[in-house]
Amino acid sequence: MGKMYRSKDWLYNEYVIKNKTQKEIANLCSLNSDSTIGNYIKKFNIKEDAIKTRLLAELEYFKKGFEPNRHLFKQYGLGDNNE
Repeated sequence: MGKMYRSKDWLYNEYVIKNKTQKEIANLCSLNSDSTIGNYIKKFNIKEDAIKTRLLAELEYFKKGFEPNRHLFKQYGLGDNNE
């Protein structure tokens, strides 16, 4: 796989969409340590992007009439605080 982790899209897909750990991605890229992957995740703000993606998905789910994951909204300080 080489240095694919230097691509934000590729890293986002592996880490967020495929839900792989930093260690799994490091192994795919033949790295001895997952710290390089962690550094690129921070560099690309992938964790923040993942949170936004998940919240938007929850919002769409709610718009379709389903119950949202209230814990997720509370965790990030969104929605009604009366619950």
